[in-house]
This record gives sequence, C-alpha cells and structure tokens, in this order.
Amino acid sequence: MHLCGIQRAGLGGARFEVGCLRELREFTLGRQLRHLIEVAERPNTTVTLRVLPLSTGAHPGMNGSFVILSFQSPKDPPMVHLEIATEGLYLEEPSDIERYTLRFSHLVARALGPNESRAMIADLAIRMA
Repeated sequence: MHLCGIQRAGLGGARFEVGCLRELREFTLGRQLRHLIEVAERPNTTVTLRVLPLSTGAHPGMNGSFVILSFQSPKDPPMVHLEIATEGLYLEEPSDIERYTLRFSHLVARALGPNESRAMIADLAIRMA
C-alpha cells in the first residue's frame, strides 16, 4: 500500500491531509486503471473497455447508470438493473429491456473503440502515477 510522506515542509495539518488524500486517491486510481488494462488485455478475456469522452457532450447515459443482465437459460429473460438513491430497481418488461438496449447501443456508438479506450486509460494511469 502506498502511503504519502509524513514530513512535508511548509504544509499545515489540514493542507497536508488534503494533499495526502489527493496523492493517495491519484495513486489508487492509477493502479486501478492499470489493472483494468491488464484484465482487458488477457487472452480469452470477456472484458472490453469503451470510454465515452467528456467531449462527447450530452448522451443517453447521463440519466444514471444501468446494467443489462442477460442469462444463459431461456427460462431467465433479460432484465435491467438501475441504481437509484436508496435502492436498486429491476426492470423486466420487454419494452424496458428494448429501451435500455437501445440506450446502450447509442452509448457504444459514441464511445471510443477498444484500442483507443485502452490508450486513453493508459495515458490517464501514467498521469496518476
């Protein structure tokens, strides 16, 4: 685990604490980003990284995160999981699944490709080191 230095000349307690937390957060984020790249580059991985850059502007994902769950058994139809302020919500109606599948397709169409996404994440990880 990375710990920021205890001795920093000219920094008061509050400033040091904020600086320390920022340094630790950036180190941790950089490590997490490198791990994402490693997982995505493993042979036979099922992980594909796609980045939606801020320059994209307004997009269908801005209303909140969602996960489309699909299952191998035809007895278990797909569903959508939404995270809301106090709980999770599951949507099972075919029209909801279709609507969120369309939203996901729009997001993928606007996102960077897998290689560009990995390059962007790698660049950010370097800057966080």
